[in-house]
Amino acid sequence: MRKFKKTHIALLFSLMLIAGTAQAGMPELELFRHPVPNGVKYENLNTVYEVFAFTCPHCRDNDPLFDQWSRTLPGSIQYEQIPVVTPHRSTLLLARAYYAAMEAVPERLTLMKKILFNLGTGQDQSKLISENTYFAAAKQSGMDIKRFASAWNSTAVRNRMLRAAHIIRTYRIRQVPTLILGGEYVISPSMTEGDMSTFIKLANGIISLQCGEKAK
Repeated sequence: MRKFKKTHIALLFSLMLIAGTAQAGMPELELFRHPVPNGVKYENLNTVYEVFAFTCPHCRDNDPLFDQWSRTLPGSIQYEQIPVVTPHRSTLLLARAYYAAMEAVPERLTLMKKILFNLGTGQDQSKLISENTYFAAAKQSGMDIKRFASAWNSTAVRNRMLRAAHIIRTYRIRQVPTLILGGEYVISPSMTEGDMSTFIKLANGIISLQCGEKAK
């Protein structure tokens, strides 16, 4: 990622106005732009990716906000949540359970996600390294266990996890929650000192400008 150069100062100021932060005494927002690397082609650059972790209390608390916001995006923009996938067994299993639910019984995914957040942010972290925990979670969500088990061991889930890990690595995600906007911009609430209202306005501003550029 690289900081905006002088050619982006006008854009930065516009975004700050949109976000309501270009005021005296307010900290300057620091935006970064990450061009899609050579040789990397995503299936849809009209996408907002939300990278989150089931072990992150902030991700859990702001999940309803992101869900509500995603429903306000322009019709040309797709929204996709990507759970953190790292070599740590707990994150691997949490992501695997999420994608298995998505493949097996997508209509139960919302409830399953809440259960996974509760597990990930709970006090007993030792449960997170046992596969039995996630089958119990699937059962708690009312999911057909046979369908969940089939998805759990499927190539489709494995490919989803590999893709998630690739996106996280490509965009050098270091904190969550983080938004990847249109394949170029990577922003997180730390840029607005944790002010989620301003953060959402900032994201909207970037998306509006991207849509305007594509319309030219």
